[in-house]
Amino acid sequence: MKDKMTETVDALLGFDSDELQRRMTDGLAEWMHRRKEAAHTRKLCLPVLCTVLLAASATYYATPALDYCLGDGMTYEEAAAKTGKMLEL
Repeated sequence: MKDKMTETVDALLGFDSDELQRRMTDGLAEWMHRRKEAAHTRKLCLPVLCTVLLAASATYYATPALDYCLGDGMTYEEAAAKTGKMLEL
């Protein structure tokens, strides 16, 4: 009884449940395909990103001139002059 009454009221108000269902599911297949492609892309890119971050952090901490400090308290100009002097020989 309730269903017939609800259907009658909906029909009088101009509500079409089939139209509502079509509007709600319109484009759902395309959306699901895009979500699947995005998940696949993330699955492929995550290992690459982790490898790049690991390599970048390893090279950052493995460099001998961390914080751009030169050995023996030399300035860059002194180091360039010393290198130029060694290359002249």
